Amino acid sequence: MRSVPREPFYTRFDFVGRRRLFFLLSLALLLIGLVSLAVRGLNLGVDFTSGTRVEAKVGKAFSDEEIHALFREKGLAEPSQIARTGSGADTTLVLRFKGALTQAEETAVRQAIEAHFGETVQFTVSKIDPIVGRELAKKAAYTLLIAALGIVVYMTVRFEYRMAVSAIVSILNVVVTLIGIIAFLQIEVDVTFVTALLTIVGYSINDTVIIFDRIRENVRQRNIRRQEDVEAVVNDSIRQVFVRSVNTVATVLFAALALLFLGGEGLFLFSLTLSIGLVLGAYSSIFTAAQLWVEWREWDLRRKKATASGA
Repeated sequence: MRSVPREPFYTRFDFVGRRRLFFLLSLALLLIGLVSLAVRGLNLGVDFTSGTRVEAKVGKAFSDEEIHALFREKGLAEPSQIARTGSGADTTLVLRFKGALTQAEETAVRQAIEAHFGETVQFTVSKIDPIVGRELAKKAAYTLLIAALGIVVYMTVRFEYRMAVSAIVSILNVVVTLIGIIAFLQIEVDVTFVTALLTIVGYSINDTVIIFDRIRENVRQRNIRRQEDVEAVVNDSIRQVFVRSVNTVATVLFAALALLFLGGEGLFLFSLTLSIGLVLGAYSSIFTAAQLWVEWREWDLRRKKATASGA
């Protein structure tokens, strides 16, 4: 006798019926993020504060720990960030220091690098003024704001204003929570953090658009008169795109985790932010954005019903 295959859990899961629980979890994460940001604050790197960037064309492979050990051995202040560009003979060591290095410190750094790599290197030093850092931070905030406004306009035109507002609320929850997590961990933040945030916004809105597009198609095919109708449509829509959404995020998450463990110190912040943000974004798209729309749509139905009964 052949056994009947069991249906996947998501075909039976009540996404909408448990929305209050999802809202509480999202609110808890948001509050944790806000408290972390208020209490600990972001650990801003030299991109947003005054600092010094040193580039040395060493022409050889190196590890981050090798460079840290070199600076400890020479009694020099260790760089806040180590990165590399190029490969082979074009391999370049990129160091970032908090604060401005004196001429003597620059000379000591150069001599240490040349002694370690055994040859004269092309050495470039550039300093970041605090005013430039503040301006960069301001532009980063403006970039996120413009992205949010663009999402609202796009989704209002393509779908409806209720979906646009629900999407932006869920995405802002992800962004604030993510910033709070990085503040709690006190990882030094540079411009790659802004890049990661914008990437997360893009993936989150992509998942949300997929879900809302399916909701819109199903609403057109059904007669929505009661709250139960709204909940049934959203549950069915999420179940229909659940595998696609999860697979899309899982694919990118695998690459982000590979960067996290294999990419070195220079890519650590970006890959960590991307990894956490992808999980939060997927959760927000599936368990928050559509459920916010349900609340709003059901409120409209109750309001219309009350108006009709009082007329």
